[in-house]
Amino acid sequence: MAKISKDSVTLFLALFTSFSTILCCALPIILVFLGFGSAFAALSSNFMFINIIAEKGSYLFIASLIFLAISAYFIFFKNQSCPSDKKLANICLKSKIINKYIWFFAIFIWIISFFFKYILILII
Repeated sequence: MAKISKDSVTLFLALFTSFSTILCCALPIILVFLGFGSAFAALSSNFMFINIIAEKGSYLFIASLIFLAISAYFIFFKNQSCPSDKKLANICLKSKIINKYIWFFAIFIWIISFFFKYILILII
């Protein structure tokens, strides 16, 4: 059985909470802005967890930012060594690169959600 490391767990939590910020904050604004307000109303009535997530949006943003910071520590600052076996070393290096791409994608999602939740309201 594969060992699950702390950095992969925090990276998963960072990505999961970033996607949750999209559901609570960016998706409703985008749908209403595009004229699909009734579609969002139907979506939120069928999937009640969207309303629960939206009510706790500020806490979700704080938690996702904390998870992103912890995963950034594991990805960029913690000295991680790969095994000496060539095959395992290649897998290790590829997974480090993939982790960085996932982290930057999660940051991108978080920034978009933050913009729609907090900045766009100030602009409008």
